[in-house]
Amino acid sequence: FDHAQCGEASRADAAFVEALAARYGLDCDARVWKNEASSQAAFRDWRRRESVAIATARGGRAHVALGHHADDETELFLLRLARGARLTKLVSGANETAPPCFVRPLLREPKNVLIEYLEARGEGWREDASNSDASYGLRNAARLEAAPALASLCGGDARLRARLDALRGQAESLGEWVAAEADARLSRQRASGELPLEIYRAAPEPVRHEVLQRLALAAARAAGHADAYAVPFAGARAPR
Repeated sequence: FDHAQCGEASRADAAFVEALAARYGLDCDARVWKNEASSQAAFRDWRRRESVAIATARGGRAHVALGHHADDETELFLLRLARGARLTKLVSGANETAPPCFVRPLLREPKNVLIEYLEARGEGWREDASNSDASYGLRNAARLEAAPALASLCGGDARLRARLDALRGQAESLGEWVAAEADARLSRQRASGELPLEIYRAAPEPVRHEVLQRLALAAARAAGHADAYAVPFAGARAPR
């Protein structure tokens, strides 16, 4: 995916990928952003739509492998924390099972380990020219400013990842309980799709947020919007 935002560097990135695919005998379906400069969210949605289109064109049973690594997950944790994400969503990715779905095989590998792997095999790689600019989006600020400070407080990158892994385990356990409780509440929806308010009020707050998340997502899909609809944890309270 060529976002066409970094001039010659963007074109060089695309040429590198095309040459690498040719060397390994793989098809390369390059896509180029044709619109005006836009946001990171717009780029992400574009990549997702195009990836699904490519996978669907190949029979619809394909998985789309993404290159996110452990450092990316640390950045995502910081961004979600800043946005007020719920604990069950703070350090967990989307659980996608219906093909075509997105998989992240490198998510437990830090960037330095991946670089060492490439160097040991004499392989090159490309760095996004915008990655070193802290003013280019919140993720860059998280990567270049917040993540190093947090790693220093934890005693190094390895200890930070260990802390996040522990937090992930807790979040997954809590998430299983929240999901089961939300299932129980939503099983009492009326035929119209309405949920009696007294059932919602009686639920613990994390369960109420999960119920809202699911209802909002169902409404968005019914309206033709397939993107996830996020309900932040902070601030909401049950109606009195």
